Amino acid sequence: QELLSVVRQSDDIRYHVADFIFGLEVLLLGGEFLPDRYIRPGFINMDGAAETMGRMASFYAGYGPTYDFNGLDNWLDACALPSLGKSWNDLQSLPGSRPRTTCGQEFKDLYETYQLDFDPDRFPNRADDQVGQYYPMLAVTGVLVGDGVTEWKRAMSVYLSAQPFSFRPSFDDVKFGYFGQTQDLDVIQARLNEMYPDKEHAKKFHKIGPTPWKNALAASISEPGLGNGYELNGRNLIGVGGWADPLRVYAANALHPLGKSIVLTSAGDINGFARACASTLGATDEQLDVLLALSTDDSEILQQLGAASAVWCANWELMNNDPD
Repeated sequence: QELLSVVRQSDDIRYHVADFIFGLEVLLLGGEFLPDRYIRPGFINMDGAAETMGRMASFYAGYGPTYDFNGLDNWLDACALPSLGKSWNDLQSLPGSRPRTTCGQEFKDLYETYQLDFDPDRFPNRADDQVGQYYPMLAVTGVLVGDGVTEWKRAMSVYLSAQPFSFRPSFDDVKFGYFGQTQDLDVIQARLNEMYPDKEHAKKFHKIGPTPWKNALAASISEPGLGNGYELNGRNLIGVGGWADPLRVYAANALHPLGKSIVLTSAGDINGFARACASTLGATDEQLDVLLALSTDDSEILQQLGAASAVWCANWELMNNDPD
């Protein structure tokens, strides 16, 4: 939508179309990661994606007047216990609750029927619920503050006028923004200062405040290239994607100091994308090493792993080949 809006209002359509094609080629071919990704409109409708995620979540939450609770109960009775310890591929072929059906087919029928019946005027969307409304929860995105906001608006104005532009923020103006309930964010900020007073991750913590999940999701999934920077309405902040603070252990520990923080992360290079994003936002090599290096013991990303109660590693690269 934003991309089409830029074209419609452009003073030089050829300039913007050529720039969109260049950006798409860079994204698809894995070209150099440049700061212009935060200015050029992205190629995915993040608000639409968040709305779709909300509809998926509404199914799992049991929202809506026509929800088939009996069908779900029957499916769970037939499939829950037999599926323990099995992969999804194995679960799909287990016998379902009805004759000559499988657990996979019954679940597919339940989900597809729900989505076909979904009426936005009658069905509440889980994405409209506030982050942390029912249980202390957080959502994260990188944000520009202060002079970083001014620099982004300047670069965006030049870009929209179809002129060559540059975007060079200072990493001092990049913060790790957290959505959540005000009381939870206040607790985190106070405890971070007590528990991790010298940690750069803690110093970069920034309270964004309460918001519906659809806003937090759109902000968090808007990674550079897929989406650009975006103004967070009424907050004088520019969102720059959910790469920020990739482990979030310090914040979780501050929110639940007596609980356990379990990190789900990737095996191998868990920070390559975050390093690329931070570098294009002005981070120096020294700042990158302090926050994200995997080769030095005093790196904060390794210290956060050590501060977690448990770490569960998955290898995303093998998911297509290994169902487990």
